[in-house]
Amino acid sequence: MKKTEAPFILANWHVEPHLNRLTLAEQSLECSLPPKVMALLVLLTRHQNTPLSLDFIAKEVWPDRVVTDSSIYQAVAQLRKTLHQDKTITEAIEQISGKGYRLSPNIMLSFECEAQNLLPKNSSKIQALQQAPTKFITKKHKLTAFAVCVFVSAVIAIWFMYTGSFEEELKKQANERAYFEDLTLADHLVKQREVSAINQASKLYKTILNESPNSANALFGLCNSDYQLLVYGQHSQTKTYASCLPLLQKAIEIEPHYINAIALLGALHQQKGDLKTAKTYFEQGLLLEQKSSLFHLFYGDFLLSQQQTTEALTSLQTAFKLSPNDPEVLIKLAYAYLVKRDRKKAQQYFERARLIAPNLRNAPLYALDFYTLTKPIAADYEAWYEQYSYDNENSEYNNKFAHFQLQHVLFLLSTNQLENAETVFKQTNKQHISDDFVWYVEAAIAAKDRRLTSALEKLEQRYQLAPALNRYVIPYIHGLMVNNDN
Repeated sequence: MKKTEAPFILANWHVEPHLNRLTLAEQSLECSLPPKVMALLVLLTRHQNTPLSLDFIAKEVWPDRVVTDSSIYQAVAQLRKTLHQDKTITEAIEQISGKGYRLSPNIMLSFECEAQNLLPKNSSKIQALQQAPTKFITKKHKLTAFAVCVFVSAVIAIWFMYTGSFEEELKKQANERAYFEDLTLADHLVKQREVSAINQASKLYKTILNESPNSANALFGLCNSDYQLLVYGQHSQTKTYASCLPLLQKAIEIEPHYINAIALLGALHQQKGDLKTAKTYFEQGLLLEQKSSLFHLFYGDFLLSQQQTTEALTSLQTAFKLSPNDPEVLIKLAYAYLVKRDRKKAQQYFERARLIAPNLRNAPLYALDFYTLTKPIAADYEAWYEQYSYDNENSEYNNKFAHFQLQHVLFLLSTNQLENAETVFKQTNKQHISDDFVWYVEAAIAAKDRRLTSALEKLEQRYQLAPALNRYVIPYIHGLMVNNDN
């Protein structure tokens, strides 16, 4: 038997793993844990100060069995609840961002074989425990406390047995059982990617929330329907933020490990330019879940914005494996390949997205990046820009979301509208745009205006950001060649 499987002392708890029992003499309390929860406690004590990932915990506690991350969260929650009955423990189990769970290093941990060596020769384990400054546990107190702990543990054990898919969870939860049909119908309608269907879904979510305001699934669903209207309908970014942020924040207050809500919160903060908050949510998501295509979609896009192109491509490829026909996943994957200078694959995934969802609102904008500019592509883009740049409801394309404006500057330069391009560039708020894109556009304006030395200076600035990346090197080399020719 390993040392940590023998009885040990954790703060004021006397733990007997082979009996799945904990005893707190000071409070006349004895508890019985489900075997898997006790196994988790033993695992944490065995590794003490080392944070353990969800995958490692699953492998050690549930060997040769596929379990959901929710099972681990519930085991941790049950263990915390039990250990915190010792009032001297303020935090039993720590969650280390990006790494996992560990036993708090502030808790005293000792094994009976160690304590036994400190006792007089004629002393026994029972005498040692009796000599401790604790109250004697009466049989009546023990039976009462034990019954309470067994009841709580039995409820948790039953939960473990039946943890399953989204639909199974809905059926189990009493407060959502009445809305199972409406929720699943609304989810189905959102996936149709048609404005009328999404609007119907939104009405269903609102009806559910009117009667059950703490339904995390309905809160996320309502936000997601608004977000889908941003992708396929007429919603503006500003309107989506205003409606989504409070819904998602409430959803994760109710269910702290709601991975899709966390992912969408990270994405919205990223799009607002609050990268620090976005990074916090994505780090939280990395610790919680690895099987959400939505998480890998938004996390991959975040990494792409941080020039972590290899990691971004890996995350987006994972999203694609989980949801191979999701147009948003396909668009972001296409951009990842474009950044990697693999135009053939980039066009392949972009065309797949357009085939699956021909009503993608921003497709004319994206097409500028994937194809050589032609009259039909230019006409489609100008129609898109006319609607979404100057419409009051969507004015954020002209103001708040300035990267769209810089793309428009490049379009104007391509169509020989230098004066308009310079005007738009000067009016654009560049605060939340990466320097490399700003410098690239400045270089393009200078080159069009035949200020070749100025253009080369901007390309050199950009090149110094990442001299090893082709997308920085090639424009700089081209600039050197043009400058030398003149």
